[in-house]
This record gives sequence, C-alpha cells and structure tokens, in this order.
Amino acid sequence: MKAVGYESKYGNPHTLNMRTPNRERYHFQKFRSLHEICGLAVRRYPLVLVVCLCVSGCGFQLRGSGGIETALVTVYVTASNKYGDLHQKLVRAFTRSGVTVVDQAGDAEYRLSINAERVTRRVVATTSTISVAEYELRLEVDMVLTNGSGESVIPSTTVVTERNYTFDRSSLVGSNEEEAILLEEMRADLVLQIMHRVDATVRSFEANA
Repeated sequence: MKAVGYESKYGNPHTLNMRTPNRERYHFQKFRSLHEICGLAVRRYPLVLVVCLCVSGCGFQLRGSGGIETALVTVYVTASNKYGDLHQKLVRAFTRSGVTVVDQAGDAEYRLSINAERVTRRVVATTSTISVAEYELRLEVDMVLTNGSGESVIPSTTVVTERNYTFDRSSLVGSNEEEAILLEEMRADLVLQIMHRVDATVRSFEANA
C-alpha cells in the first residue's frame, strides 16, 4: 500500500500558506485596477462625465424641469382650499413637469379634484410613567380625476402618508416644530403619490380608449 505523504495529502505547505494572501492580493489589484480605469476615463473623456452627471441630475425627464415625466398635457386642479399648501404644491409640481395648469375646467383634458386634507395623530409609544413618547402622524386626502367629457378616470380614492415622531413634553415648541416640518414633508409625499397615480391611470386610460 502506497504511503500518503503530508504533501500529497494536504498539498505543499508553502502553497497552502500563500493561497489566502494571493487571493486577497488578486482582489486588491483588481479593485485598484478598476479605480485606475475610472480615473483614466474621467481624465481622458471629461465630456462623458459631464453628460452622465447632467442626465442623472435631470432624472431622464424629457418634459419640464425638475418634475416627473407625465402623459398629461393640460390639467385643471381644484381643491377645497385652493390657497392651501397641498393645492399650491400640486400646481407647482405639474408645472415643473411641463403640464399646463389651466384656470378653467373647460380648457383642460383632465380635471383633478382634491378634497380637504385630514390630519390625525395617535399615540404609538409611552414612557415608563405612561406619558406620551411617540406619535404617529397621518395625513390623507381624497382625489377624483375625470376627463374633459366628465367621464370618471379615477373614482374617489384616498391617498395616505404616515410619519412617526418623538414627543418631548419638556420641549413642546420643539415637538410642535418637528410636527410642522413632518407635515410639510408629508404633503410633498402626497403630491408625488397623486402625480404618479394620475400619470399611470391616464396612460392606461388612453391606451384602452
């Protein structure tokens, strides 16, 4: 029976000791090479970098500036409070996306109605002394979309967004300011939800028309 030596059974001990370092060295060299390649590309082709930054900055938006790409051309937006923050944000968002917001419902291909926003707050956490430690803030509105003929495109639908925030009884001013900031962010979130829903529904509606 042939004896199995240490080297034949386990391999060359020198090779074993060098396997992991060699593998690590290979990955390091590969990582360094990628960085060298990227640096070389930027130095030799700076225009490519500029174009990439411009494209990523605009988010591939073909219409408008700073908005989202949408299938809408004209829209009439009405709300329970036309001077409210949510209504104003919607008008600005549609305008940035290249959509013409008209003043008369008869001039629009679509009409968007937003009912009064509802804000609710509920306790989600308490301290050891049963004092409020955290609130959940909920903001919701009802939306309806019709076309120029009055045909329903989006029936009455509730759009909701929520946030949690820590309540500090010793700093009521700070907590109130935090709540106000959160409501501002939540209205911006509702605007995005409404615009994406309107765009997706209009595309589907027109494709099936």
